[in-house]
Formats: sequence, structure tokens, C-alpha cells
Amino acid sequence: MVFVDVLRQTNPTARILVRVRRVGEIEELERLGADEAIPSEFETSIELFVRLLTHLGVPRHVVRVQESLIRLDHYHALRGTAPTPELLAETRKIVMGGILETAQVMKGSRAVGRTLAELDLRRRTGATVLSVVRNEQPLPTPDGPTRLEAEDLVVLYGPHEAIDRALAVLEPAGR
Repeated sequence: MVFVDVLRQTNPTARILVRVRRVGEIEELERLGADEAIPSEFETSIELFVRLLTHLGVPRHVVRVQESLIRLDHYHALRGTAPTPELLAETRKIVMGGILETAQVMKGSRAVGRTLAELDLRRRTGATVLSVVRNEQPLPTPDGPTRLEAEDLVVLYGPHEAIDRALAVLEPAGR
């Protein structure tokens, strides 16, 4: 802990990130000048949580939001401290903001063989197609006549609900 204090005094503009073993060390290290103190006990728990959600089939973008919310504001959600108005505002921004998601056009999907114009994802789902990648090569400016094939990767942008609706179009029917 003394190292953080000495480093901060030596270089007031240094970005100091510290791994701590226990949550109780966070406040002291931040007081001494650490910009972020990352508790290994929480990171292990977060990783287990992320892997469990993924295993249970929770969409990747939902898992990432949950992970962000846990890490938000120095792990306050896990530390049992009351949320501040700033924390609540930041949480709202994360949940309501648009996200990028890469999704695979799956075999058996109603999107296979159809053009982006036919799918009209933006109007039908609220998600915008930013790119289509086929055989590891991005297609130049995908637009209406771009026909999707099984295993194409589609880069989507939009609010969480729009991404969910677009993913449903790219997955096989009945999933």
C-alpha cells in the first residue's frame, strides 16, 4: 500500500491500477492515490457469473450489460453500498444506450437467402446493420440488395430490445 502513496507523490498524473485481494483494501488504496483497485475475489465471482449466464444461453449483449453493471462504480453492487444518483444515472445510460452486437446468420434461419431489403431489419426490429462479414471478409457497404448466407456475420447496432428482435430473425425458426 505504501508503494501507491510513493508512486502518486512521485508522479501525480500516473494512472494507478492495483489488484487487491480483499474488498476492504479498496478504500485505503484509493485514499492513497490509486485510480482503481480491482479486487480479485470479485473478479473471480464476476467471471463465474458471466460463464454461467453464457452457459444458460443468455444473449451475449445481455451478459455484457450485467457484467458492466456489476463493475460499475467500484463494485458497489457487490459491496452492499447504497447507489448514488450518479450511479443510477450511469446504470440507466448503460441499459438504455445502443450497443454493437455481432451475430451469425444461422442455418435454418428465415434470413438465409434473403436480402437486407427483404428483411428490413431497421424498420421491423429497430436494429441497424452496420456490416456483413462473409468468409472473414467484410462486404462493401451492405445495403438493400445484399443477400445473406448461412454463417455470415452481421454487425448490428441498436437498443437492447432491438438487438433481441434482430437476433430472433437471424436464428433458426422455433429457437
